[in-house]
Amino acid sequence: MVWDLTKQQAVPLHREQVGWHYQTSGLDAALTGTYRVKLLNGREVDVMPVWQLYLVHFQDYDLDTCHQICRTPKDLSGPLGAGFRLDQARRHS
Repeated sequence: MVWDLTKQQAVPLHREQVGWHYQTSGLDAALTGTYRVKLLNGREVDVMPVWQLYLVHFQDYDLDTCHQICRTPKDLSGPLGAGFRLDQARRHS
């Protein structure tokens, strides 16, 4: 499931709609945000895309913490993370 920004609702996304097929699917899947959906039992819950979950979870990890956990070179981790943030900003501007 993805949150379609055009339809403002959750819609299914199946394997035949990923990759280059996504461009012709008519979907505009949200990468960030929190959305309220109604379950089959009538209960409403807040949901968010996986990318938003990553943003929330990883905000607690600074460059030093990432280096201690993963042993990744700091000089590579910083630019890589900045590239992800820049790409995300471009997609949603």
